Amino acid sequence: MIKSEIFKNNICLETEELKLRPSELSDVGLFAEISSPSIWEFMSYDLENISDWQKFISNSIENRKNQVAQEFAIIQKPTNKLIGATSICSISEFDKKVEIGLTWFSESYQGKGINQKVKLILLSFLFDQIKVNKVEFRTRGGNLKSQRALDKIGAVKEGILRELIFRNGKYIDVVYYGILASEWKNIKEGLLKINTGANNV
Repeated sequence: MIKSEIFKNNICLETEELKLRPSELSDVGLFAEISSPSIWEFMSYDLENISDWQKFISNSIENRKNQVAQEFAIIQKPTNKLIGATSICSISEFDKKVEIGLTWFSESYQGKGINQKVKLILLSFLFDQIKVNKVEFRTRGGNLKSQRALDKIGAVKEGILRELIFRNGKYIDVVYYGILASEWKNIKEGLLKINTGANNV
């Protein structure tokens, strides 16, 4: 049930302002255009050129076919402009659990409250429609901006796995966050209030 909904053909999650639809090879040039080195500072990827993006999107499409992960392009509907991407991964049918993975925005759309709006779209889909029991998030120990953003939406910091990954010559801590179905009602109310207020990270 969970995978059939996440990977159904032509899935599109949207509000009046934003649309989340599967990334395609035709997006490669647009992704490369809005990408910048600062975006990938705390990511496992370093997408510098068209070739890197072609490989990344091709891999995303393969993951979609194999029902491993669903990568979404984030579109600003009034302008029809691609402004970033997000994903759903680590999907467990048995445990009714998923992870909201790599999420990023072009520099010109950071700090404008878009992240909370995207999280509200995804979490509403996952909890209200698919009825998952838990949504997880992971971020690097040094990525304080990401941790503040997760705190802002109401995700619970569950713990730190020390020196879990090795990147660029050093071991890095990974911080785990989660939201349970039993917590979703209050978190949703908070996100709705945030999204009707002033700009946020």
